Amino acid sequence: MDAQREEHLLRTLRAGDMRAFDELYSETKPTAVNIARRLVGPQEAEDIVQDSYIRALRAISNFRGECRFSTWLCRIIYTRAADWKRRRTFTTGQDCELDNFASRGRNIDADIDLVRGLQSLHREHERRLLTCHLEGYSNSEIALKYGLTTSALKSRLSRIRRELRVTMSAV
Repeated sequence: MDAQREEHLLRTLRAGDMRAFDELYSETKPTAVNIARRLVGPQEAEDIVQDSYIRALRAISNFRGECRFSTWLCRIIYTRAADWKRRRTFTTGQDCELDNFASRGRNIDADIDLVRGLQSLHREHERRLLTCHLEGYSNSEIALKYGLTTSALKSRLSRIRRELRVTMSAV
């Protein structure tokens, strides 16, 4: 959808025409679901997306138009996913996930690129190792958690970082 069409739909939506929201929804939903799946997995993605659209609709009057609607929606999805991950981590005791990125005052666009890069890693185990490292766990804590020696962990992290740098340079 081009910027002019999006701007028109947003004006129409602010005037109260829900058909404009339906059109925005149908245009942006595939991307929104894809992003949510990358952040929380396929089981929770639909719920995160639905909740994000509801929040976007409720806050549409706050949308300043400094970015595209899809970018704003992506930020809402990212925040909802991070909240979900934090709640899940708190209630289940699971750790070493992508659950604290949004609350650290980091650049959300850089975080989204990082999440995409992490998701591009082919092995779940590598993703989790690097995520733990990025979240500030010590090498000895990560090695203990995954049953590795510290030197083996350092070697794997080095290889994973190299692979991630190649992936991120292509993004």
